[in-house]
Amino acid sequence: MTELNKDEAARLIEEMIKSSPAFHFEISQQIEDKENIFVRPVPNIYQRRLSEVYETIMHLADKGIWDRGCRMLGLKPRQVGSSTFCAELGHHHLCKYKVNGITMANLSRVSAKVFQKFKTHFDNDRLPDGRNVPKEIFGVSRADVSGNNLSYSNGSFLEMDTAEQPKGGIGFTRQFALFSEAGRYPKTGVKNDERTIQAILASLAKKPRSVGIAESTPEGSIGWFYKNWVKAITLKQFLEFLAAGKVPGVDPGTGNGWIKVFAGWYEFEEHRIPVNREQAKRIMGSLNDRESIGVEKYGWTAEQIAWRRYTIAEECGGSPDLFDQDYPEDDILCWLAAGSPRFNIQAIAKLQLVGQSQRWEFGRLTMQEGGTSHFVPTAENEANVKICERPMVGCRYLVVVDPATGADQTEGKDPDATSIMVLRAQFVDEYGIERNMRQVARVKYGFRGDADQSAELIEGLARMYGNCMIVPEINMGHEVVRLLRNRGLKLYMREVFNEADPSNPTLRIGFKTKDAQVKRQLVEALAAVIRELKIDIFDEDSISELKTFITDAGGRDRARDGAHDDDVMALAIGTFCIGAATLMAPNSRKRRKRRKPRDHDRWKRGEIG
Repeated sequence: MTELNKDEAARLIEEMIKSSPAFHFEISQQIEDKENIFVRPVPNIYQRRLSEVYETIMHLADKGIWDRGCRMLGLKPRQVGSSTFCAELGHHHLCKYKVNGITMANLSRVSAKVFQKFKTHFDNDRLPDGRNVPKEIFGVSRADVSGNNLSYSNGSFLEMDTAEQPKGGIGFTRQFALFSEAGRYPKTGVKNDERTIQAILASLAKKPRSVGIAESTPEGSIGWFYKNWVKAITLKQFLEFLAAGKVPGVDPGTGNGWIKVFAGWYEFEEHRIPVNREQAKRIMGSLNDRESIGVEKYGWTAEQIAWRRYTIAEECGGSPDLFDQDYPEDDILCWLAAGSPRFNIQAIAKLQLVGQSQRWEFGRLTMQEGGTSHFVPTAENEANVKICERPMVGCRYLVVVDPATGADQTEGKDPDATSIMVLRAQFVDEYGIERNMRQVARVKYGFRGDADQSAELIEGLARMYGNCMIVPEINMGHEVVRLLRNRGLKLYMREVFNEADPSNPTLRIGFKTKDAQVKRQLVEALAAVIRELKIDIFDEDSISELKTFITDAGGRDRARDGAHDDDVMALAIGTFCIGAATLMAPNSRKRRKRRKPRDHDRWKRGEIG
């Protein structure tokens, strides 16, 4: 191999600094360690993965292959230098290009801390021989701070804001945005993470070299960060879609345009405690179930298990669940809700894993002459229903409805929606295998139509699945129930104790879940089938609601603040009533011909009217 001379080596280093934020970070930066001493950093696995995404997208942009910019989500354990490196990546980008940027965190003090990292990176950016990297390699002679703004001499400009401001970040066109601790942004009321982030993203120019980064520790399965994480794709998937001629984030099934970056706690060198041979033997001989799975699945060592046990005891109050949130081993179990999750989180994680490979059909329901309904496949954005299993003769089905009051009455910042879904009862197939109860179809999540629109969709699904039984929740939406009755549909009737005549119970339509005892009974039924994995729920919105449904300090089962439980209650009602599911007979989708009323002839002759 030919050795490089001094000038060639210098040019190679310059090119590598220009192309790689990770190399730039390692060779010319100084950061404060945990003892507040400035040291030269060595990028960890998570930081290298962030840099790899950036480098790949910029390379594709230079080659004219990709023109939609870099959008990445970083999910990480606590204290692994995420905001430090994201600020370095932003500093690198502002030095290399003329960029208008913004940095924002969940709190004002956190925003100020991240903002200061940009300035510190600029001031400390020197090679070991003393050369000033911004000036001599990028041609940026200075960076001046004025209030909440940082101005680079090449024309780049960075603005600091905070998610605490209701209209934070609204402004001019930008080419860079960093959302630090995005999972912790306010999620309710005027300060709403989705509105705040979307407003900034709208200003982020869709240019080949524009960059948007959102990074966070897990903070409950709710909000903008979580919703986008579950739809994002990996860099590997991104490149596979491109190679197949698909446009990631545009073509169906290719994600939402964001690339996700994750590193488990065990991938970091600092997450281990040295142990001797005797200690290691003792540790490996006392593994609990979770640790045994970690050894088998991830190859955890005795040193890593020792660190995990110490951290659970000292930092997490003895709670493995809290450890899973702060120091995730995968990107599923970490999405624990604040409060005590009502449903078994491991079981929900398994549902989510299977659900990621579940294919849904999207379309619209239309009523046909004769009273049957027809499913017409459409693009996802044009659909009003989604189906994962078509009707099967010999199976039993149930439509469950948790109605809102209608679009004309559901007002406010984040009103309840109407949840409409179809459950198929468990059955034994031709091979003698017992198949779980399953959520097989639903009206798309977040439906807030008027009562007549709700009734039409409910009827369409009921007709499609064999004119099946409908079970409504009746706290609200009485108009929906009235319309369903007028359409001659099967409505579930329950017996209610009659104090006046105990031997003759009163019949009532559906369930009234405002009754605490009734609600508890329904939720317990759902909790049991989830815990025992006796139900298949693959819809990501339903799973998200299950994960944010908690038992609060007062012992009340409810949705976490800022979350909804429309799907949870629909699933709970359906699970409780699954025994009333009706059979899909060979010709059950054909609507019985309506009979003429007894006085039809008199009405026709004009004798009545």
